Amino acid sequence: MRFFGLILFSLLLNLPMLSYTQKVSDVDFEQKDKIIEINYKLIPIPNASGCFVELLVSLDGGKTFSGPLQKVSGDVGYVASIGVKRIIWNVVDEYKKVRGNVMFQIVAKPLFTGKERKAPIKRDISDVDIDIPKNNIETSYRFALVVGNEDYSSYQEDLDGEVNVDYAENDALIFKEYLTKTLGVPEQNVELLINAKSIELNRAIDKINSLIKVTNGKAEVFIYYAGHGLPDNVNKDTYIIPVDVSSKDLKYAIKLKDMYSKLSEYPAKLVTVFLDACFSGGARNQGLIAARAVRIAPKEDVVKGNIVVFSASSGIQSSFPYKEKSHGMFTYYVLKKLKESQGNISYGNFYDYLKEQVGVQSIIINDKEQTPHINVGFPLRERWSNITFN
Repeated sequence: MRFFGLILFSLLLNLPMLSYTQKVSDVDFEQKDKIIEINYKLIPIPNASGCFVELLVSLDGGKTFSGPLQKVSGDVGYVASIGVKRIIWNVVDEYKKVRGNVMFQIVAKPLFTGKERKAPIKRDISDVDIDIPKNNIETSYRFALVVGNEDYSSYQEDLDGEVNVDYAENDALIFKEYLTKTLGVPEQNVELLINAKSIELNRAIDKINSLIKVTNGKAEVFIYYAGHGLPDNVNKDTYIIPVDVSSKDLKYAIKLKDMYSKLSEYPAKLVTVFLDACFSGGARNQGLIAARAVRIAPKEDVVKGNIVVFSASSGIQSSFPYKEKSHGMFTYYVLKKLKESQGNISYGNFYDYLKEQVGVQSIIINDKEQTPHINVGFPLRERWSNITFN
């Protein structure tokens, strides 16, 4: 494929996430067959100890820009240092055809401005954190993506520690232990992301999509997410929120509908999703949009393919922490039942247990309702309850 007429320019935008942008200069590029290398320089600004870099592209002469581009590597995403940087864009992987003038836009958002990164909240050792059952099984076609997004305030200038999701990091770390020890997922088949940024989450989901594709219907996938969720104000679509994405910038968040589409694009034996987040605007501590007068009842996504989704709460409910156990309420009982059963339990019995235990304990401890919810892909509607973990 031949590419021609490439024109490069960069813009500095005033972004809604932050009040100013990182300074970018000395931008140039070089085309090498199907790869384009873009060089740029980050100029330091006061109190910024890093920035988040995105590459956008216009295929219509600069009238509209789309992105952020996903098939990129190098100095993109979180960049900690200043100086000369390089982004490598694989054009063919991103677009099947590119002709005419291509115009680039580099956007750099400063991070950690005027504040230290917040350490994870102090936690105690819970009963589910120790003596994790070891089944001595390993299934080569089992894969997992585990995400614990706890620290939002360090990545967004206008947020304080109250919006962080207490114990989400611990939730993810311990859930990973159960995957590898109890559920037979090989260690090398697990991707663990703590305080995941937008580009990291997108790449990880793309990786799972590719693994499902190449295993020809044999893949068994586990997805675990603890962190913030949000609904769109207008269409009520639901999103999981990377730590570097503001409630005003949902186009950079992960729409659940899109994630489910990628998980079902190719046949898989089974995809099991755990969401310890709520999607009404509430949260474990304080929602990203706590100032909103009323919460929004999120739209339930239609799930296709062999997918079962266990969610921490229903409708406009919040997903609460279980402070005594240093976990999310939902995650604690997920782990507790996996420990008690050693993974030898059906999805139906597992869900019944979660509904009862989380429902009762949330009222006792938080004086508020929290009812786990299940969403099942159409092919499994009649038989999901008989599926077992091991």
